[in-house]
Amino acid sequence: MGGGTPVRWPRVLAPAHLAGAIRRQKNPLEAVHLYDEAPLWYPRSSYRHSDAVHASLLAAVSSSPGLLPSHLCRILRCSPSADSLLAASVPHLPPAAAVFVFHSSLPASPALSWSLSFSAILRRLLSCGLLPEAARFLQDFQGRPEVSIASEDLTMLISEMCCVKRPDLALQVLEEMPNQCLAPERGAYRAIVPVLCDAGMLDEATHVVYSMLWRVSQRGCDGDVVDLVVYRALLVALCAAGRGELAEQVLDKIIRKGLRTPGSRRSLRVPMLAVLNIEDAREAIERALVVRGGQTVLSFESLILDLYDEGRLNEADNLFQDMGKKGFKPTICLYEAKITALCREQRADDAIKVLEEELAKNGLVPTVTTYNLLIKGLCDSMQSIKALRYLKRMDKQLGCVAGKETFSILVRGLCSESQFVEAARVMERMVKSRHRPDRSEFGHVIEGLCSVGRTYDALLWLEEMIDHGETPDVHVWSCLVSSALGAGESVMAAATM
Repeated sequence: MGGGTPVRWPRVLAPAHLAGAIRRQKNPLEAVHLYDEAPLWYPRSSYRHSDAVHASLLAAVSSSPGLLPSHLCRILRCSPSADSLLAASVPHLPPAAAVFVFHSSLPASPALSWSLSFSAILRRLLSCGLLPEAARFLQDFQGRPEVSIASEDLTMLISEMCCVKRPDLALQVLEEMPNQCLAPERGAYRAIVPVLCDAGMLDEATHVVYSMLWRVSQRGCDGDVVDLVVYRALLVALCAAGRGELAEQVLDKIIRKGLRTPGSRRSLRVPMLAVLNIEDAREAIERALVVRGGQTVLSFESLILDLYDEGRLNEADNLFQDMGKKGFKPTICLYEAKITALCREQRADDAIKVLEEELAKNGLVPTVTTYNLLIKGLCDSMQSIKALRYLKRMDKQLGCVAGKETFSILVRGLCSESQFVEAARVMERMVKSRHRPDRSEFGHVIEGLCSVGRTYDALLWLEEMIDHGETPDVHVWSCLVSSALGAGESVMAAATM
């Protein structure tokens, strides 16, 4: 059946066997052929496609924009797990196609709930910057019994509105959430307060923080210490605007209602922010919130992450030291944030020291994410050969398996430095690990091999690309033809000598 990867067929076909056979196919068309033809070889009463088979087929055709929407519409109409299947496929669909599939499948499918796929499509629209389309999609399905809107959905909408500098609209959504029986999440506050402050809407930002403090006082402080970032953003903005007296009042309320330790609430004296310059006020606010206000791992962590994100590495390192003096052990996410900040500042050598020295000193083991961040930083600073060492180090570390993202970062980095032979070796490992390279990655490697005279290797990768159901671009064909003609002329010249 078909010309893809050979399949040994049992006497009785089980869905798990067919799902595995579909996953082993390189070419999406061969996977579709197996899905359609395999059941016909067995009695209809002995076999029926399961959700595992549906999921395997959708994963196999996810790299083919022409195949995925049609097969989704076909599968969703008969699967009770249509919601989860569509949610898993949404990242591989164009936004318009995802909305179309959702609209067309909802009436005919036996699935009762569509909340997962609704959230996935909303997230997809927002990630592509399609804010009007996302708002329209939300309005169309708000109140439908099949869709349950969650706080996360509106938080994503608020975040995107803040990204496009529309805090007025974000504020309307935030105020509407209680009317929908939804409680605002910390992410909503963290998105909206800094943008309100940047827009000069300090009174509105103060009102939002007061409402957050009311919620904290109603349900306790546990888990809300990450709001220190929100408190800090408002207090610094008030001081920068010359409203130090109001900042003192807000800080006093934060200490009494928004911090964890009762003893610190009684003993902490609010600093005189009105008489300080902005830098001294910023430092006083950070000390009041973290060191003297609510000394917990999460309080240190939230502020350190925010400082690294702002590129204030020295202040973050000072808080790192304070955290250690208080007996708190930093978590791996703090070191990953430090590596990211150092790489962003083109300090890749310092990032290497963090992974090789600081993690070991604190008894932490790097994860795949840690390695990926460092490898990306090295590739961005044109040190991809050095980044290869960390792929080998991952191989030696138990339980640390390189994924598609790791290989893709290395392939792109090596190609950007014209290390095409090494990039081909990395991509060979990628294929052997059953990861599918992107069309652009195939193209870069093939063109690069042609440019260094490795025409035969380029042709092998062309064959591999076609086996994966990908079609080369015109300029890739042009490079192959030019390289092959050049190689032929060289052979002819050598033969006539």
